[in-house]
Amino acid sequence: MRTIADRHLNAINRKNPTLSEAWVEARNFVIRYGVAISLGVISVTIYVLLYEYSGNIKHLAQEAYIGHKTWFFVPILIMFAFSLIHGSFTAHFWDSLGVKPKKP
Repeated sequence: MRTIADRHLNAINRKNPTLSEAWVEARNFVIRYGVAISLGVISVTIYVLLYEYSGNIKHLAQEAYIGHKTWFFVPILIMFAFSLIHGSFTAHFWDSLGVKPKKP
């Protein structure tokens, strides 16, 4: 509880930042939250596209079963790309909230 009060008092007693300090704070804010937000938007977009085109993706998988053996890569590549983007979003999301893994 004491650290919360100390943080609040430090914020009150802090002087107005110079222009360069304000620029650094704004840049750090964009780096901290902007990447997480943009990856989240991309992840949601991929969710929507997967939902909208699920029939086409299913058709590609069936084409691979029928005889066009190269088409089986397409659904796998789509899910691999989605996994990478969603995993990056999750990592940046927890970092932006300040949650870090416990060290052994």
